[in-house]
This record gives sequence, C-alpha cells and structure tokens, in this order.
Amino acid sequence: MRCNVFTGFAARVTLSWLLLCAMGWWYGGELMTLLIPWLELILRHVDNDFTPLVSVSAKQGDSLLQLQVRLRHTLEIGNGRQLPAGLVLMVKHHVLHDIAPLIVEFTLLFSWPIRYWRQRGLILLYGVVAAFFIIGSTTPFVLLGLLEIQLQELAFQAGIIRAEPMILQWLYFCEMGGNWLLAALAVVACLAPANVKKAL
Repeated sequence: MRCNVFTGFAARVTLSWLLLCAMGWWYGGELMTLLIPWLELILRHVDNDFTPLVSVSAKQGDSLLQLQVRLRHTLEIGNGRQLPAGLVLMVKHHVLHDIAPLIVEFTLLFSWPIRYWRQRGLILLYGVVAAFFIIGSTTPFVLLGLLEIQLQELAFQAGIIRAEPMILQWLYFCEMGGNWLLAALAVVACLAPANVKKAL
C-alpha cells in the first residue's frame, strides 16, 4: 500500500513537471508580460538611480526578459569617474530561468498527496500568492545584478576596481539554485496554513 502511494506521488510529480515545463516554454513570455507592472514597481522602489522599463522579447524561439534603464542623475563608478545622466543601459535574462522556481512550486503543489479537492484548491490559492513573492524576490534583483555586472565592466574598462555590492551576492544565490530553494520554502508555507497532512 505504501509503495502504491509513493508510486502515485512520483507519477503525479513527473506528469506535473512535464506539463508545467511545456506551458512555461510556450507561454512563459506571456506570463512574464502580465507580471511586468509588479517587476517595475519593485525596481522603482529598490533603486532610485534608474528609470526602469521592463519588456519581453523573443530571440531564436527563446523569450527574454529585458530591463532597460535610464540614469536619472550622474552615477559615480569609482575614483571620481561618473556616468552621465540620461545614459541608457540594457540587460536581458531568459524567461525560463525566471519562471523555473514557479514550475518547481506548482509541481509540488499539484502533486502533493491530499484527501480532499477543497484542500488542493486552497493550497493552489496560497501558491498564487507565494508566486508573487518568489518572482518579486528574485527576478528584479537578478536583473539589477546583471546591471551591476555591466557597471563593473564599465569600471574595469576605465581601470577602476569597483566594490561588489550585496546585490551581486543575491544574484549568485539565485542563479546557483537559491530561487529553487525559495520555491521549496514557499511550498512548505502554502501547505502549513492549509492544514494538509502528508499521506506518505
């Protein structure tokens, strides 16, 4: 009996993962387009040096999240060197990388063993709320981290060693699987208030 439960759980995980990956591949760009106002809201509050403009573009079948910023004022990059106000900088990031933690989250929420469909609906509702937290705490900061790398390169070309800000550490954390960890923690948070008991 216990073996059947594990087999069913594994089958649900596999099926959910494949379906959500396919949906992410085909509709990830549309999903991120819907989330652009949320991303820009966070970017405006996090960094006042730039005027952000987020968009989604396609290149060779891949959807790319694009951040274009315009400097609101001169920005010092070190040793008295400054970038002029009005300078436009741009970075891009693969949409699939941004929605991967959401795929992890909803794979687990769709697959988790439950007794009643009402519980499933409840944890999925919590999951939608958690998805805004996951995207909001990863994607804008990854984009800002990529922008900081560009500033680091500009400083290096000018012979300046620019100190690494904390945003780069968060970028490394997210890109090395930290965003998946956040997704797993979000699943735990979604299951707890729904009072779902493991059937394993």
